[in-house]
Amino acid sequence: MMTMARVFGHDHGASRDIACRPSPSVAFSVRHLLPILIAFAAVLCVLIVLPMSWLVYFSVTDRDGASTFANFAELITNRRSSTR
Repeated sequence: MMTMARVFGHDHGASRDIACRPSPSVAFSVRHLLPILIAFAAVLCVLIVLPMSWLVYFSVTDRDGASTFANFAELITNRRSSTR
């Protein structure tokens, strides 16, 4: 038969110690998911950095691939082409 202390949750025995310990299965699964989470983070970083690097590259080169700042000069002087 259960005592009144155990029924109302005032038992300070072994049940409290078991409830406070983290489950080993949770630690096991998170530890094994870490490489997958790192891989997803790397993919997301590439998906951000790659288009940004294309924008920078194509903003400082012309159609032949030569370095130029003419794109910025055209942006500043010719407002009509930048508003389309």
